[in-house]
Amino acid sequence: MKKTGCMPILLMVLACLSLEAQPRAPEPRFHFGIAGFLEARQHTTAGASYRHYFGKQGWAVEPEYSFMTEGNHQDHMLIMNIVKDLTRLSDRAVLHMIFGAGANFYRSRPYLIKSSGIAWGGLGWGMGVKVWANDRFFIAPQFRIGHEPNLRFSIYVGFAKRR
Repeated sequence: MKKTGCMPILLMVLACLSLEAQPRAPEPRFHFGIAGFLEARQHTTAGASYRHYFGKQGWAVEPEYSFMTEGNHQDHMLIMNIVKDLTRLSDRAVLHMIFGAGANFYRSRPYLIKSSGIAWGGLGWGMGVKVWANDRFFIAPQFRIGHEPNLRFSIYVGFAKRR
């Protein structure tokens, strides 16, 4: 029997299905930043995600797409994140913790060197702060450590109806 790498992601999604109905508006997000890999130079990163809250305890799922590039190397990452809002720092700021795991589709050029494939990616956890600019828009700096990439700092910009 062949093992698949999707089992942890599937289990995370199924665990969230049993939670209560969504108490707040979903949050489409766009991000940009930098990422560091042990075996490669610093990558620039950009992407999008969609945070969907469940229950009243601040739990959410956040599927994410990230594109990372450095020179001739490209990474396309699909990551399933689990998010927990921890505490309100002020009326406009909320501290959160995030855990994610997913797949990394990578490719290097020139194509004379055949280097492409699929690997685990985005496996890691981190912390962030969502700061509301007004009742619709927010900025959320976030720092993660883990595997592929090993370090990641991103600035998220998003919108939702503030509750």
